[in-house]
Amino acid sequence: MVFSGKRFFASIKGGTDVAWSPPLDHTKEVLLPILRDAGAEVGLSVERRGYYPKGGGLVNLCVSPSEFAGINPIKPLEERDIFGRLHISGLPAHVGKRLMESTSSLLSEKGIPVEWNIESPEDMCRQIGCSVAVPRTQSPGVSAGVWHGGGRHIGSFSIGKKGVSAERIGEDIAESFLAEFQSGASVDIHTGDQILIYMAMARIKNKKHSSFSVRELTCHTLTTMSLIEKITQLSFVREKKAGLWHISV
Repeated sequence: MVFSGKRFFASIKGGTDVAWSPPLDHTKEVLLPILRDAGAEVGLSVERRGYYPKGGGLVNLCVSPSEFAGINPIKPLEERDIFGRLHISGLPAHVGKRLMESTSSLLSEKGIPVEWNIESPEDMCRQIGCSVAVPRTQSPGVSAGVWHGGGRHIGSFSIGKKGVSAERIGEDIAESFLAEFQSGASVDIHTGDQILIYMAMARIKNKKHSSFSVRELTCHTLTTMSLIEKITQLSFVREKKAGLWHISV
């Protein structure tokens, strides 16, 4: 859609925050800002979220004709811009509170305050102090995450899991974010494999150079690079400097 030169509008239904894939907020708060910085005119609005097993989420995507430059997600760092979002529906309010407190506690120990936005159905707002009242989901669920809102495109997100305490999920979010934040990488390891196709297309269509740094080359990243190179005949350059992998094309 981004490279077609046409306008698209898509309504996508299903699970927005499910296992084995980045939750919706990773796409919205980490991936799409990178594409917008490169010139993509992409908008995403959330009508409702969807959890396993019933799903029922609804997301609207709008893509306009864009002048897409290379992807180079490195800007001056503003460490204060750390944001968090919690969405909860059909579960006790204390689950969301414990998850947030666990995340914030671990990050605050490292001098990283989080500015939270809380989304819940209207009947829960008084219990949890929500920022935005949203539709109730068809299946109960909770999702949360934190991301860097200035200078680097890193984030850490998770969803509620049966048999796993809210505190443990919050700690996992914080520990994953700290690993990315303290590494100095320009993108997190999950974003690293998602932007490769855009980098390749920017080079093929617009002859633009792209690069980023990441703390680890995951199997997803390596597989995606290999596949793109076989299809396009492009070559990604991989260099390890100061503990980070620098990828360019």
